[in-house]
Amino acid sequence: MIEVFYSDRKAVKVPLEKLRTLARLKKRIWVDLTNPTPNEVTLVKEIFGIHPITAEDILTPNTRAKIEEFDRYIFVVLYGMIKQRNIRLMEMDFILGKNFLVTSHKGIASFNKLKSEGKKMSSLFKGGMDFLMHSLIDMEVDNFIPAMEAYDNAIDRIEARIIRDPGPDILAKILDLKRRINKIKKIIIPQQEKISFLAKNKYSLISPSCQTYFRDVHDHFYTVTDMIEDYRDTLSGSFDAYMSSVSNTTNEVMKVLSVMATIMLPLTVISGVYGMNFLVLPGAKDPLGFWYIIVIMLALIAVMLGFFKKKGWM
Repeated sequence: MIEVFYSDRKAVKVPLEKLRTLARLKKRIWVDLTNPTPNEVTLVKEIFGIHPITAEDILTPNTRAKIEEFDRYIFVVLYGMIKQRNIRLMEMDFILGKNFLVTSHKGIASFNKLKSEGKKMSSLFKGGMDFLMHSLIDMEVDNFIPAMEAYDNAIDRIEARIIRDPGPDILAKILDLKRRINKIKKIIIPQQEKISFLAKNKYSLISPSCQTYFRDVHDHFYTVTDMIEDYRDTLSGSFDAYMSSVSNTTNEVMKVLSVMATIMLPLTVISGVYGMNFLVLPGAKDPLGFWYIIVIMLALIAVMLGFFKKKGWM
């Protein structure tokens, strides 16, 4: 789907049929592509003189974060973050020209929000297309922190389970959450570098005044990367705590089994001796001989249990 926004005195949405005319007159235009088709990308490529490689990147999902400068435009690929059942990263493509901005995505809420705020959009158009691009990027970076905070609750639940009931399923949850955070890190960390380029490098289509605002976005992004590192460290600590808890449980089980085996050893010796095929054994002919042996065994068990308890082994 293609939506075209044009600003003269105020930003308004215009029919697609007017796009060629507005582009030829070098009016300030925002062209937003949502789930673009090859035909839609081809149309934009022809109107704005987009390089075929850029058009290919727009149609290719999961393009790495990057900034490419061409003669007539700058091509920027970044990622936004949305919270559904799990956190998802969604690609955002920006083609920034002197009088136009082309964006491509698969349905990002902040883009739709800006479209409904005509007054704000008009103000951004007046500042320049670089300010419009900055605003869209800034809104997405601001969405990162609330989305990432969803991991706080998940990690808290994991830590509580480790203390209360460290079952085998908790290990799977730790590893799954760690895998998802590592996946986010692989995309977010390079993106931080690209935003720093927008804030510090010189680009002909980004004014010095706009770069000041990109520096603010870059500073906000540090909070996101710090959160990712904190989550990774916390999950590593949770993994160690889980393994320690499992090890302690195993040690307790082994302790009980060792105590039982130690107790049974002398009892086995006694019963083995009296099970030998000799005619003469102490108490063998006594009617109460069997019960004497049972009493001796019980007394031996009591003595051994008392000794183990005194030593703190049980």
